[in-house]
Amino acid sequence: IFYLERNMELVLHMCLCYGIFLSVVNAQGNGAVRLFRAGQTSHLFSSGIVQIYHGKIWGNICHQSDWDSVEADVVCRQMGWSGSSDTDPVILATNSYSVDLLPTVIDNVDCTNNSLSVLLQCSFSIEISYYCSDNLDVTVSCYT
Repeated sequence: IFYLERNMELVLHMCLCYGIFLSVVNAQGNGAVRLFRAGQTSHLFSSGIVQIYHGKIWGNICHQSDWDSVEADVVCRQMGWSGSSDTDPVILATNSYSVDLLPTVIDNVDCTNNSLSVLLQCSFSIEISYYCSDNLDVTVSCYT
């Protein structure tokens, strides 16, 4: 893990020892993640609605049966946190963070184990279920 300062903004990069690029947090690289709450987005928030940069746009992840603490842990680690607290994403999204108006860009995220460090290493679908709506946006609550 290393940090770069770009345009007065701290950017966290996670790389393998062999220099293979994995992820950029707080940038618009495919797979970058950030959190939304109360009308604002940041990679520094410890909790909020998860937004991911995928397909050249920022969007949400739909919460269906596959999302649980394993996927939440991967998101939190990708943003530099130690892991996630166990919370109910549907209740939090509708009651705690307000509604963002971004489209859902990925669905059915399933991480095979919690040792992954980047969410796009997990399986997911870009075919969005018609059940997905703002009240099914994925949320996380991360800790150090």
